[in-house]
Amino acid sequence: MTSRAAAARSISNLMLNPSFHRDLAEAAVIDDDGEIPMVVAGSDEAAVVAIHRMERVGRDCVVLATAFDDRVHIIYMKTTDSSGRAEDLVDIVGGITVRDWLEMMRLNPGRTYHTSGSDIMSAMNSSEYALA
Repeated sequence: MTSRAAAARSISNLMLNPSFHRDLAEAAVIDDDGEIPMVVAGSDEAAVVAIHRMERVGRDCVVLATAFDDRVHIIYMKTTDSSGRAEDLVDIVGGITVRDWLEMMRLNPGRTYHTSGSDIMSAMNSSEYALA
């Protein structure tokens, strides 16, 4: 099973938990139709691929979900414009995995992440859940 498929299975199980839905509602990522724009990525998947997949969702806020280290990681991402300060931008290049990217976010809170040809993505908030 691929890491994306394993992550998707974990997230599917997590979605049965009412507290998970409360967390999503508090993060304001549920749209007017009750939908949650979510991209599931394997922890070993290229972060560049995940960013472009999130961009294709076409929403200002997107949830990035992955699983590793016996935890589901949920990151609330917001598309911003390119008017941010250059020193706050972190370029995501080929070879960086989703897991690497999450570690970068943990070590550098408040930074804005982008890749060539993408909109700017800024992490708003994140949550972790233990795998059952």
